[in-house]
Order: sequence, then C-alpha cells, then structure tokens
Amino acid sequence: MKIDTVAFLCAMALIGAASDCFADVTSTFAFSSEGWVSVMLAYPQPSAPPTPLGSSPYTPNYGTYGTPAEKGVSLLDPDGNSATGNTQYWSAPAKFLGNQAQAYGGSIAYDLIDTNVGDGPYAEEDAILVGGGLTLVYVLPMADWPDGTTNWKRITIPLTEAGWTISSPSGTAATADNLKTALASLKHLYMRAEYQLGPDTAYLANVDLKYAPSTSIQPSSLIAGSASFTLTVNGSNFLSSDTVAWNGVPLNTTYVSSSRLTAQVPAGDVAVAGSAAVSVVNTVSGDQTTNPALFAIPLTSLAIASESIKTNAGGYSITLTLKNTGFNAATNVLLTGAYLANTASSTALPIDIASLAPLTTETVTLNFPSSAGNAGDQEFLVLDGSYAGGAIVLTSVELLP
Repeated sequence: MKIDTVAFLCAMALIGAASDCFADVTSTFAFSSEGWVSVMLAYPQPSAPPTPLGSSPYTPNYGTYGTPAEKGVSLLDPDGNSATGNTQYWSAPAKFLGNQAQAYGGSIAYDLIDTNVGDGPYAEEDAILVGGGLTLVYVLPMADWPDGTTNWKRITIPLTEAGWTISSPSGTAATADNLKTALASLKHLYMRAEYQLGPDTAYLANVDLKYAPSTSIQPSSLIAGSASFTLTVNGSNFLSSDTVAWNGVPLNTTYVSSSRLTAQVPAGDVAVAGSAAVSVVNTVSGDQTTNPALFAIPLTSLAIASESIKTNAGGYSITLTLKNTGFNAATNVLLTGAYLANTASSTALPIDIASLAPLTTETVTLNFPSSAGNAGDQEFLVLDGSYAGGAIVLTSVELLP
C-alpha cells in the first residue's frame, strides 16, 4: 500500500525558510529605558561610519511624557543651550542589531518629541544604518519632523532602498543589495533626536522595527518544462495596488483579498531548472512589501510507478519500478540508500541506473533482513540518491507479508 511518492531537488529544502514567521522587534518602555542611549554625532553630516562625540553615550531619563501620555526616554541636549554644536541621536540597543535581514521590506517606526524655545529647526540625516561595511542614511521631508511641541510625532522610515543613500544625503543612491547587506549585520541604528537649534529636550517612545510580512505560495515547486499556471500568494495586509513579482519582474496579478493574491506565471518562467524568488511589490510606492519566498524548479521528477513485496530466505524482497515523470532526462541516476523501518538494505549500494528518459522506467530489486519487521506490520520504505542536477527522496509504506 503506497501513500506518498515524491522526488525533490536539494534546493527544495530551502522553501520552508522563506515562509518562517518572524516577530517584530519593539521597545514599549513599559518598565525601563530598555538599553536605549543618546549619542552626539558631528554636525553638519556625521562621518561614515559616524563617530560618537563628547561623553557619548549618554544615559537618558525614563518616565511618562508627552501628549498623549506615553512611557519613554528623554534627554536634555548634551551640547547645552548654544545655537551651534552637534546633533543628538538615539542609539538602538542590542536587540535591534545583528542579523536583521528579515526587516528588509519592513520599516522602523517610532514616536518623537523635540521641544525648543524658538531657535528654529535644521536639516540633518534622520536615520543612519551602519553594517556590512556600509553607512546608509535617510532624510525625511520637513513635514514629517516633530513640531517643537509636546505632541508625539510618529516617524516611519521604510526599510527598502528608496530614499536611502550611501554615506551622506548627497551620496550614491543605495541599492536593494546595499540595504540587505547592512541589515544582515547591523552594528548601529541611529535615529535623529534633535531637530531644533538652541536648547531643546528630546523624547523617544514606542519603537517598532517591523519585519516584512512573510508569505506562503501554492504551488511552491514545479518541474522544469511545466505549462503556465496560477500561483497563489498567501500573506497579510495586501492592497489592491500590490503586484506579485517573479525574480523582481511583475506578473499579471489579481487581488483576491487582504490575505491572498493570485498571479499568472508563464511557461517560460519555469522552462529551465533552478529557483525563483516570489515577492509582493506595491505598484504605487514601488516598495517590496514581503520577504521573498523561494519557488523551486527541479530538472525532473522521479516516482515509484509500481512495487511488490515478498518474503525470501533472509527476510523481504521489494521490487520497484522507478519512472521519470518529468519533461527532461534524468542522467547519472544513483540509488545510494534504502531503508525499511530504519533497517538498511542488504543489497549492495549504490545502484547505478544511468539514465532515464522522460516517461521511461527502470526496475530495481532491494532485499532487507527479517529484522525490518514482522508479518502484518506497515513500515516506511525510504530511498535516497541523486541524479545530475537533483536529489532523490522517495517514500512509501509497505505491508509486510
């Protein structure tokens, strides 16, 4: 009685990783300052990477501040009350640093207050990422700055390449690879705290490093040479303006609901063995809104077309007919492992099947000792091996005679 027969490429083992669930990193300041500190960076334009100045880092005060009241941290400008000097930044604690690759396509959001006595605002980098040998900076429009009152201002900075530059606001535009590199080994995350010339006090609350939504895709694999098909993308917070992208190229997409999109994948996209990155992109902003899911394209597919089992003098003998069910030849086919109820086959391995053309078969016989099980038992049969460009994993359930 056979219940499952599948062949996989090695790359298919990666599919699950693309849809893992990752929780956002947050600071709610419910009980403490949570390790946030303040640093002074050079004005105008910190160096790349920035060098904290003065007595940095500075330990902020912890309390409840602003309108509406929120728990957070605050610090009087360490430069004092002059209209000149350097710029105060909030420096993120360890939990926001390290490997934050899953944040690509997400955002960093936080609440700010910067009170002043009337010396006026000034421009400077609003967010700085340091990691992977890169310094990336982001500048907000003035309309998004704190207004100098005690009202909280929600700041949201997208973690996609749009708007980010290398080293300084006038630097080269950052690429997706630049941002991914920095986030994958993030050493420092600085958020501008000071927006006013002269004496001011900065406040920070409700920080959220939001990871890009994870997605799952159906199907997640098709053999090379398959026909065009409909791909279903499941996730969350989808918009009617979202489009499914295949290796960055938009597909003809249908918005089904906020948790589902479908897209038409042409046959040419699965004509050659390999893999493809499936993501969701907002057509209005151009931002990638999900982390990519991996779609595997095996060269071909091997299956057990038929099987029979009988007893022999030493235990059990299983005869299998293997079939190439794909559209391409499987060459250098080797069976390197065979197990019945975790008992290794007594047949000499590997078995060299050489080549299987599309839709052709090959018969092999495998012997197992009696220790594999007793008459009437149902036991798993597992075969593994390889062919040029892929790996073989075949399973079935055998009723022992």
